[in-house]
This record gives sequence, C-alpha cells and structure tokens, in this order.
Amino acid sequence: MTKKKRKYLSPVMLEHKARDDFEKKRYREAMESFEELYWMDNEKYRSELLASYRALADTFIQNKKWENVEDIVVKIKEITGGECDDLLAVKIAIKRGDYAAAADEYISLLSKGIEAPGINEIPGMADAIVLRFHDSSFFKSYNPEIYKEIIAIHKALENIAHERYDEAWAEVKEIGRNSVFSHWKLFIKGSIAFYTNEDEKAKLAFSLISADTLLHDTAKAFMVLMDNTQQKLPETLSKKTLRKICYLSGYPELAHVLPDADYFWEEGDHLNSYRYIRNGLSDFPSEETGIVGTLTRFYFSSIYYMRADDAEDFIEGIINNRSLTDQGKIENLLIKKAECFLSRGWRLSDLEYAGIWEDFLDVYKEVYGENKKIEAIVYAHLGGSFAVEEKNEPSPFHWMEHREDEVCFRNAKLAERYLLKSIDRDEGSKDACLQLLIVYGKTRKLQKLNRLLDKLVAIFPEDPFILTNAGISCVNRNVFAKGIKYLEQANRLDPLDSKIKKQLALAYLRAAPLNFDKGQIPQGRKMYGKAINIGIKSSHDFNRGIAYIYARWSGLEFKNQNKERGNELFHLALNNTESPFPLIYFTQLVYRCYGVPDIYIQKRYDELDNAWRNAPTPANVALLIDIYSYISEISKPQWLVSEKKRIVEYAFKTLWAPCSETDASRIVKFALQEKEFKLGERYIAKMLKEDKEAPLFLYHKLTLRELGKRVVPTEKTLQELEHILLLAEKRNNLQLVRELKSEVENLREFLETKNILNGPFPKDMLDAFDEDGDSGFDIIKRIFEGISPSKRAHKKKKK
Repeated sequence: MTKKKRKYLSPVMLEHKARDDFEKKRYREAMESFEELYWMDNEKYRSELLASYRALADTFIQNKKWENVEDIVVKIKEITGGECDDLLAVKIAIKRGDYAAAADEYISLLSKGIEAPGINEIPGMADAIVLRFHDSSFFKSYNPEIYKEIIAIHKALENIAHERYDEAWAEVKEIGRNSVFSHWKLFIKGSIAFYTNEDEKAKLAFSLISADTLLHDTAKAFMVLMDNTQQKLPETLSKKTLRKICYLSGYPELAHVLPDADYFWEEGDHLNSYRYIRNGLSDFPSEETGIVGTLTRFYFSSIYYMRADDAEDFIEGIINNRSLTDQGKIENLLIKKAECFLSRGWRLSDLEYAGIWEDFLDVYKEVYGENKKIEAIVYAHLGGSFAVEEKNEPSPFHWMEHREDEVCFRNAKLAERYLLKSIDRDEGSKDACLQLLIVYGKTRKLQKLNRLLDKLVAIFPEDPFILTNAGISCVNRNVFAKGIKYLEQANRLDPLDSKIKKQLALAYLRAAPLNFDKGQIPQGRKMYGKAINIGIKSSHDFNRGIAYIYARWSGLEFKNQNKERGNELFHLALNNTESPFPLIYFTQLVYRCYGVPDIYIQKRYDELDNAWRNAPTPANVALLIDIYSYISEISKPQWLVSEKKRIVEYAFKTLWAPCSETDASRIVKFALQEKEFKLGERYIAKMLKEDKEAPLFLYHKLTLRELGKRVVPTEKTLQELEHILLLAEKRNNLQLVRELKSEVENLREFLETKNILNGPFPKDMLDAFDEDGDSGFDIIKRIFEGISPSKRAHKKKKK
C-alpha cells in the first residue's frame, strides 16, 4: 500500500497549521510543521520549534517512553549547539526516580546563574530537594526561605522518629499553603495524627497530598492501615505501597517477601505464596504470637474457607515440600491439624478417622511434650463425633405397626471409649461427662449411667443438669429420697427451669402412693403437699396441675378409708379447675388405677354421668383423649377398652359443634391411632367442608386412605404429599412443613428403592432361599407385586 502524499502548503498556511496543532496539543504534528518552517527561517521559528520539542518530550516522559525522549534531546542539542535543556533533564531524572540527579541538575542551574522559571513547580522537584539536601549552605545564600523550610522539614521528621510530636508540628507550622513544600507539611501533620491515634485528622491530611508527589504512595499506605472496614488490601495496591506498609507497621523483615506472596495468593497460587513466605522468613511457620505467628495462622486457617479440593491440594503441596529447617516440626504439627479438619470429608472408617486425630496427638507430644488438657479436648471431640445420633426413619407404610424410634449412634462403642479417655485425662471435662451420660442413657447401660452420675454429683455439686439427671436416675430405680434430694437441689439452683419442676413433680407423685401403700401416710401427704407447692393453677397438665394433684391425693385418702379427708381434697380439686368434666373423668380413671374401693368410684361415676349429659364439645373430647392417652401410658388395664368406646361415642355427638383446628386434629390423630377410621373420616370431612384446602386435614385424609386400604405408596402419593406441602408452606404452618418434608424425603427414597427392586429377580438369587420359608427378600418382592406375604403363605399351606 503506497504512502499517501503530503499535500504541499505555503509557508503562511504551514505556520498557521503548526500553531493551531500546538494549541490543540497535537505536539507531534506541530513539531513536524515547525521543523519545515525552521529550515526556511532559523531565527524566526527557533523558539517555537524548541517549545514543541519540550511539550512532546513532556508527553513522552509522562508515558515513560525513554527512547523517544532521548531522540528529542538529540534534536534539541542539534539546534542549541550541543547544549541540552536543563529543565528537561530535571524532569527526566524525577520521572526515572533519580531524585539525587534531579537535585544536582537543579543546583547546577542555580550555580551557573541560569534562571529556570517554574522549576520549583515541577512535580517531585520539592521532594528531590528535601531528600538530597539536609543542610546546604548553598540554599542558605541563594534562597534563605527554601533553606529555612528544608531545615524545618528535616527537624520535624527527626522529632516524629523520637515521638516528640508537639516539637515536630512547631517546626513546620509556619510553612504556608503556597510553599513548594506544603505537601510535606501535610504529610508531617498526618503522620503526627496517625501516631497520636487521631485517625480522622490523619485521613484528611493524607487525602490532600497530590498524586504527582513522592509522598502520595506513603500516604496511601498510612490510609490502608487506618481503614478498618477493608477485609483485604485493595486490588490496585502496588507492591511498592505494600512494602511501605510493612515498614510503617514496624515489620521491615516482611517488606521483601510479603508483596510477592500476596501476588501469588491473589492469583490463586496458594502453595507458592506459602513457600515464598517460608523461604523468606527463617522463623516461619510459628505458633508464637507476633506477625510470624499471625501469618502462620492465616495460611493454615485459610483451608477452612477454601473448596475441599483446593484445601487438600494446598496441604498435599506443603507435605511434598516439607521444611528442612528447625521449624519443620511445627510445620508437621500444623499439617496434622489441617488433616484432622479435612478428614471430616474423607471416606474413612471410624478407626481410620480416630487414627488421624491420634497421630496429631503424637506429633503434638513430640513438639510440646505431654499435655493432658489437649488430649482431653481431642478425645472429647472424637467421642462426640461417634456419639452423633442417627434415628431410624419412620416407615412409609402408614398401615404397618410403628415401632418406637430407637436412637442409635454412629459408633457407640468408640464413643464410650474416647469419652472415657477424655474424662481420664481431665475429670473436670464437663462436656465429655455430659456426652457420656447421654450415650449411657440412650444405649440403656443403666448401671454405668448410675455410677457415672454418682461420680459427677460429687465433682459438679452445683450443676442443675447433672443433679436433674442424677435425680431422674434415682427415681427410676425407686430410690426416691435420694432422687428427690437431687431434684430439689437442682430446682433451687435454677428455679426458672420448668423441666426440672416437671421431673420433681413426677418424683413426688411417684413417691406418694408408695408411702401410702407402706402405711407412711404423713410422708405421702408431705409429698403431695410439695407437689402442690410447685403446681400450676387452672392447668390441664396432669402432673403439675393443682386440681389433678388434689384428685390423685383424694383417691389415696379414700383407699385408706379417710373419707372426710378424701371428700375435702376432691372439693379442693374442683375449686382449682375451670373445667370440672375432664377433671372428674381423670379422677374416676385414677381411682380405678389406684384400686380405690368401688363405693367411691361409683360416686365419681354418678358425677360423671351428669357431666356427660351436658352439651358435648370438641374441646372436651380433646381433653378426654389426652386423659385416656395419659392413663394408657401408666398402665393398660382391660377396662380401658370400654373407656375408648365411650370417648368415641361422645366424639360423634360433637360433629355438628364448632371446632378449632387443633382440637379436630387431636381427635383425628386419636381415631387413626386407635383404628376408629369412621370417626376420623367424619371429622376430616367436617373440617374440609369448612376449608377445602386445609393442608393438615388433607394430610390426615391421605393417611387415613392408606391406613384403610393398606396400599403401597406410589408416585401419585408422592405428588399428593408435595401438593399438601406447598399449601402448608403458603400458610406458614412450620410444624406441618417440617413433618411433610421428612415424609416426602422418606417416600422419595422408598420409591427409588422400589424401582430398583421391582425389576426381574435373578433365578439363582431366588433359588438361594428355602422353599418353605419366607425370607425378608421374598417379603419385599411380594409387597411390590401387591400380594400380602401372609395370604400367600396361607394358600401355600392349604395346598
């Protein structure tokens, strides 16, 4: 491609163009035009050509294009007969960071008597003068004012170094705003404020320092140190500024390693960042206090915030490049500690997991010697990890018998072993003791539980939790005196804990009948009196409600033929309740449980019959159900069957009465539990008629359908549950939402398993089972085929 020919311009037009380009800062075009004009008339255009050279040189200096600057200098020398522009030389030296050379050029100009207007306004010139000359007699004779300010600045800096802040400020106070050293005054003012903890004042002074001065980066370093809101250094922070921060912070040893280590870290090269610090600091890593210890904690704590793969790569990299210095043992200990954390996400057996922590203890012992406190903490952690509860999931078959939720641990044997080790190392390790109590209690190791409780009561006599558990343990063994003593002590220590009061009330109520049976009637009455003292007025709590406590007490008085006392107590019971009907029903059932003579029971029957005749309400039904359930937990006599029938009949009479959602739900749950499906169906229909999208009763309806038909849940069941869950979430029914989420998750897992097992079964697998027996595998297969195992077995036997 041919170069476009330049259009010829007359000297007048060329002159006009050159000056226009110069005004518009097109210095290269202006220079070319003035060069042509210069060869036409040297004298006329010499000054304008030099001006264009200087302007273009300034542009190159700002952009650090040193080769271009040198070309301009050559051209200037050609015109000036070998002499360079001294002002330009000063600018080049400052931009290159050679402040000594810049100051020397400045002195050279002054000594030759050359006036250089504006030289003091060159950015960085004042910095060069301050750094180059501490005490110059030349300035004293040439410019006494400059000399005075230079001396004042140096004295002020020396005073700051010796923490003489008032004297430092007195030295520079007179430097005016228009002085070329005004930014040094601001810097000194900011430094004094920084070291005297006047951060806002310091920030203001540093923020006023111009960006084209030497002090700007140092001021920026101060600003970073004062900015407590920053979680990390700004991305634009240069290595140079970071080095200054190290010096200002009093850690000069970090200045040559931290900037590069920070660069590697920001690039995601964590291992090289760590190695750069380790290679640069002889005492790294360290667990001591101070900056080295802080850096160590930073690197080894960072794994908690990395992705698992990155954290493992980081630690593995350190392992493959272990330190061979004296700090190698510390590094090995820190690696072991990191592995303990990371091992939580590894697929390890329980023994392998425990082995990693025990390796850590071995290395710790090698570095610091034996430390039983650390060992106790580690063993307690292991014991707690193995004592994580894993409850059995509920069966997705609603029509199957529900077994009680059994609590199993991740590894009860190892939990016990390591918790005992922790207690052995530190008997005062309360957390380990309490965790072991839970393990013994839920694995039903009652002898060990009782021995541990007796030991803990002596160690922690002021701990309400331990005293409460010790009391419950004694009461369960019928050691009432000791158990009540522990519970009363716990109640005194924490009188606001209702759980302690509940257990104490139960202890009184269990001890009192035994006292009456042994003929220790005063002691029995005392127990009931204590129970009333911690009871609740007008409450339907069958253990702490004062009315219900009086009712129990009256029964035992009647049983012991204390008729007047019994009647008095029963009337006290009636006076302490707002709902006589459920109280009378409770009293009648308790009398039968206690074996009270029929004459007194019959009297309660007569009173109850009168109450039954009143208009029935769902609220009363819910209370009767609670009473029935409570008595069923105490004992299950044969006569309770007739009581259930009586409650069901009473409940049917309330179908047309207004009903709260809570009472209706309680009635439906009772009906499903006792297989009174018709009652449940009628109540569900009643509530859905009032609100067809009530999630609770849609859920009850689904449960009833499965219980009644005994069907295997399907994908359709799952869809229905998910729809009900959505409705529950919209109504913010948090308890139902939690229950439904668990149900949905269990059913989804069940259906996935069903899909796997519902395929064709290999013949050799089926032949492995006994022909005449029903294996668990065969039962599952038949369930999924929709055939009841018991019916198939019956047909086979008949054949």
